[in-house]
Amino acid sequence: MKLATRLDLPLIVHTREAEEDTLELMRAHLPRDARVHVHCFTSSLTLAQALLASFPKLCIGFTGVVSFKNGSDVRAVVASVPLDRILLETDSPYMAPTPYRGQVCHPGMIPRIAEAIASTHGVPVSDVYRASRENTRSVYGI
Repeated sequence: MKLATRLDLPLIVHTREAEEDTLELMRAHLPRDARVHVHCFTSSLTLAQALLASFPKLCIGFTGVVSFKNGSDVRAVVASVPLDRILLETDSPYMAPTPYRGQVCHPGMIPRIAEAIASTHGVPVSDVYRASRENTRSVYGI
């Protein structure tokens, strides 16, 4: 975190079963304006809301889990995250979206993830693509 801050680079965070520790460490070691990509988010709505409130340049990445039959908790998080804070990602080779579960995931499966997010938000998939593209540019400075 210190290196990313010192070099003004985006920080990629992957956390699992460590919500309180993750939030505490990020708040202690990152400036509020840090560019952060929370990768492969499957944590709670509470953590998502706290992260979004704490870091205005933070974006949350969602994978094929949003399309899973048992992915209702993640879809609830997706529904609460504004499109201007969402990133599309695959977590290749894992977490292939429905109907490809059990297969090797790859970037060509992004459309299924985008469709699931669009459905959850009730918007055209083009809105999800546009937002994710702009969010990627913002977080990564490209």
